[in-house]
Amino acid sequence: MKCKTTLGIMITLLLASTIKMFSVGPVSAVLAVHNLNTGLHYATIQEAIDAPQTLNGHTIKVDSGIYNELVNVKKALKIVGENKETTIIDGNEAGIVVNLTSTSVTITGFTIRNGGEGYVGIQMDTSGGHNISGNIVSNCVYGIDLFESSNNIVVGNILLDNGMIGISLAYSSNNNISDNYIYGSTYGIKIDSSSVDNDVFSNTVSETSYGIVMNNSGTNIVGSNNVSGKVTGIYSTYSSGNNVIGNIVWESAFAIEFYGGTSSNVLGNTVSASGYGIYLAFASGITVDGNLASNNDWGVYLHGADSNTIKNNTAAYNKYYGLTMVSDSNGNFIYFNNLIHNVKQLFQDASSGGNTWYKPVGVNNYGNYWTDYNGLDTDKDGVGETQIPHAGVDNYPLMNPTMTVHDVAIINVKTSATTVIAGQVVIVTVIARNEGTVNETFILTAKYFNRIIGTQTVTNLTLYASTTLTFNWDTTDVPSGFNYQISADASVIAGETDQIDNTKIDGTVEVKERIIGDVNMDGTVDLNDLILLNKAYGSHGPDYNYPGEPASPNWNQDADLNKDNIINGLDLFMLSKNYGK
Repeated sequence: MKCKTTLGIMITLLLASTIKMFSVGPVSAVLAVHNLNTGLHYATIQEAIDAPQTLNGHTIKVDSGIYNELVNVKKALKIVGENKETTIIDGNEAGIVVNLTSTSVTITGFTIRNGGEGYVGIQMDTSGGHNISGNIVSNCVYGIDLFESSNNIVVGNILLDNGMIGISLAYSSNNNISDNYIYGSTYGIKIDSSSVDNDVFSNTVSETSYGIVMNNSGTNIVGSNNVSGKVTGIYSTYSSGNNVIGNIVWESAFAIEFYGGTSSNVLGNTVSASGYGIYLAFASGITVDGNLASNNDWGVYLHGADSNTIKNNTAAYNKYYGLTMVSDSNGNFIYFNNLIHNVKQLFQDASSGGNTWYKPVGVNNYGNYWTDYNGLDTDKDGVGETQIPHAGVDNYPLMNPTMTVHDVAIINVKTSATTVIAGQVVIVTVIARNEGTVNETFILTAKYFNRIIGTQTVTNLTLYASTTLTFNWDTTDVPSGFNYQISADASVIAGETDQIDNTKIDGTVEVKERIIGDVNMDGTVDLNDLILLNKAYGSHGPDYNYPGEPASPNWNQDADLNKDNIINGLDLFMLSKNYGK
């Protein structure tokens, strides 16, 4: 019995010791990295990768948590974080956070941060076939770096505040760079050093100096991206065979710029609110076709650029010139373009005279459409025959726009006051303009602090016409003591690509608290208020004695300070308490 009792005590102590040893936390908190193929668990990501049981093709699953390590992936693995916002690999500014030295690696579902000075978030160096998707990469010098790395997928990542470049490609080809969000780098996406045949689609790039850059790299496709670069939105320099298609570029010094290079295409892009819309410098053989350059300083600008084709574009409402050609810009073909209400339609210097301003079609020649052309089409063939050459260049000016453009804009928002007392009405005046080439119907909404003041429908607004609408903003139930931002929105029309000017902000209106007794709502309680109350004294509001009873002729609801539907001594008493305030 004694032996059995002693053995039982020993077993109990051993169990207690074992439980205590593993009671530091749940297994997932200590061994949070799992090889789904072997069923083995590890404390760090690198330990899981280095384990001899981990083979090419295995999947490593990483639980949420912060992993303070530098990860070197030297096997063809799929490494999956539980949640990209809560599964964090932190480099602690010590080096490359995730370095892919094998081929065919998948990295998805992580926040990868703090690479440190000179270091990269995710690096692919002389390896390829990777899938980098659904990650957040922040606070590195380069967010994602491809060096001599081809046939990769870099899709759906968020890159924030990586100092130099969001996504970098050098000597790297046949990569898919799509649906990424890039914010706050010097370069958003940089394709450099003979990187060819890359597809760059549907990325959003903002708060960068240079949005998307192709340097000495050709035959890339940059399409359907939304880009704002403080210096240049999309920039091709000394590169040939690139295709820039269907992008929206805004608020850049140069929205789309080709500097040097040949045989590229700029097709169907929308450039707006920039210095230069489309800028060709010392470039040749570039086809600029079907673009909208609206509300820039300069629409389309050629500097020392020759043998280019400029066709089917619309340059509208640009501040200085719709089309500019300087410094020996010769041998260009310019036809079927719409030049719509630019402050000045064309500037061409004396050195740039050798250009062709028409396109032969059958037996007829067709030039460009100019809203300032006032000549006549005497033979009704759609081409003007009088007052030519228009602008000194176009012998075949067109009578109608050459392509359909849908574009409405809010061009002005004004308020009747910038400071009001709660209860006063602010008149918000909105001017909208049809900047497209067809009549448009759309909905216009006035707002304060993203709350709706009112909506009105603008019906069949003719091309190039403006309309003025007013909205009454009653501030009675608006919390006082705040400044409210006033804005107006025009609904987006089907087919409208220039949407940045569909919203305009006026500024702010301060709503001050109303003092009891301030009948005229001028911010003070004084003799003027006493006179107004006295005039209304004894009057009552509607329905005072019975339903449907009209108000007294001298009724003033603003003098009914206690809101009891009659103006009497109680209201006078309330006014007197605040008199002089």
